[in-house]
Amino acid sequence: MTPSTVMANSISDDDDESFTKPLGRRSVTYYGTGHMLNDITAACWFTYLLLFLTDIGLSPRAAAAVMLSGQIADAFATIFTGELIDRFGHFKIWHGAGSVLVAVSFSSVFGGCMPCTILGTSSVTVETISYCVFAAIFNVDGLLLKFHTCQW
Repeated sequence: MTPSTVMANSISDDDDESFTKPLGRRSVTYYGTGHMLNDITAACWFTYLLLFLTDIGLSPRAAAAVMLSGQIADAFATIFTGELIDRFGHFKIWHGAGSVLVAVSFSSVFGGCMPCTILGTSSVTVETISYCVFAAIFNVDGLLLKFHTCQW
C-alpha cells in the first residue's frame, strides 16, 4: 500500500461530511473574535513585556531570558498539548483551564514579583526566575486557548 492509499483508507465518510458542513455566522463571528483577541494579547505581550521588564529594573539580558523561556516552553508544549487535547477532547475544559492560567500568569508578570514578596527578598536572580516561570506558563496556557479555538 502506498502512503496515499493508507491515508485515504483511514479517513471515513463521516469525517469528510464534518469538514464540508458550513459554519453559521455566529460560529464564524465567535471564532474570528477569539482569534482577534488572541492576536491583540500576543501583540501586547511581545511589544510591552521587554519594555516593562527593563523599566522595573531587570537587565536587558534578563528580560530577554524571560522572553526566551516563554518561547522555549511554547515550543515544547505545542507537541504535548496538541496530543493531549486530541487524545482526551473535552475542549471546554481545556479552554477554561487555559483562561484561568492566562489570568494568573498575566497578572503575576505585570503585578510584580510574587515569589519575591513571599520569600521577602529583592534578589535579581529570584526575580528573573519568577518572571521566566510565569512567562513560560503564559505561553503554555495561551497555547491551550489557541488549540481550543482551532478545533472546529
